[in-house]
Amino acid sequence: MRWIGNALALFGIIFFRREWKQLEVELQKLNRELQTSPAPCIPSVLIQALLIAEDHRFFLHYGVDPIAIARALWRLLCHGRIEGASTIEQQLVRTITRRYERTIRRKVREVLLASIVSRSVPKNDIAKFYLSIAYYGWYMNGLGQVCSRLRVSLGEITMEEAAAIIARIKYPEPRIPLACRAVQIENRKRHIIRLLMSECSVMSNSDSSKESIDATIYGLRRIQTSKKYLSPARASR
Repeated sequence: MRWIGNALALFGIIFFRREWKQLEVELQKLNRELQTSPAPCIPSVLIQALLIAEDHRFFLHYGVDPIAIARALWRLLCHGRIEGASTIEQQLVRTITRRYERTIRRKVREVLLASIVSRSVPKNDIAKFYLSIAYYGWYMNGLGQVCSRLRVSLGEITMEEAAAIIARIKYPEPRIPLACRAVQIENRKRHIIRLLMSECSVMSNSDSSKESIDATIYGLRRIQTSKKYLSPARASR
């Protein structure tokens, strides 16, 4: 899928150069803020919860997931169900640009810019960037606010707390508490915990799938320890 990502990134540079320059500035600003923040490093369990819930092929694609797109189209055409297929890169672009309109042009722009992000920014940093600015609900803009509202300490976060935070990406906390939304968040949290526990079980008991999980383990380790940010500017050269 590398050639697909490279082609999309090239088209993005050609057709959306100005938008990419603006996005590049915001990404560099995010990086500076994270590097100078006194807050604890983002724990690996939170990153793993994000990847397993929102984009489990994160380390296998280049900003766009053709498999997820094909699956979403199939379910829409065959079952009339709308299903998301956005990667973390796409969600990061959408959050930074604040473009949410339901138009083909917006989606195309988002896909192309996400491809440039994937090509220009280390995967190590993309998940951290998104977690730091994602919308988790009313007065929960970014990881700092959601941790404060839920009284979660990043340095001592549990699997259940990580799952509760990530559940709010799909089901943001509303301004006025609703019973139906609380149920959705709780069900999503339990689903994420089951996925995490299943992954831990596979990682500890199965040797046959070692190669398939090594990418995730390696990626999480790199995200946790990465200090250097590679400027996206090289993508626009």
